[in-house]
Amino acid sequence: MPPSSIHHLPNGQTLTVLPVFGGFYFKANELNTHNAVFPAGWTVIIQSEDYSDDEMVHETSSQPDDVPPKRQHHIHPFKNPTLHNDSLFISSISNPSSSEFKSATSPTRQIAMMLWSTLNWYFHLPPPNTELVTAASRKTPARARPKGEWRIIIP
Repeated sequence: MPPSSIHHLPNGQTLTVLPVFGGFYFKANELNTHNAVFPAGWTVIIQSEDYSDDEMVHETSSQPDDVPPKRQHHIHPFKNPTLHNDSLFISSISNPSSSEFKSATSPTRQIAMMLWSTLNWYFHLPPPNTELVTAASRKTPARARPKGEWRIIIP
């Protein structure tokens, strides 16, 4: 799990990112401006999912014989980015009382900015290996293997 850090956004603002149980807490550092685009903080959960070919789940006999069995998947806490097995969701948003902090004029924009800054932080982590190992490329030299795209699932 990445340690706590200060993340600098392209718009000049900074966020403090802290690992918390099950995810990461993002704390906005510039809340004293009139039109703060972020809430005081928010928590995101990132999970990694692995598929196992060893544990195949066979459906009931009502399925045709030509349907392959489903692969068993395992969900575990995020440690390092994976090529395409990570999923992210906003778990909680921390807003101070309305007497101390002006609420967002556009909640949709605020959530979009939270998601944008979270994805900006995620894609600035050390990237995963992009080489794909398939049955067809198993004997291919590493430099000649197909490359995958780094992506994250947002359910």
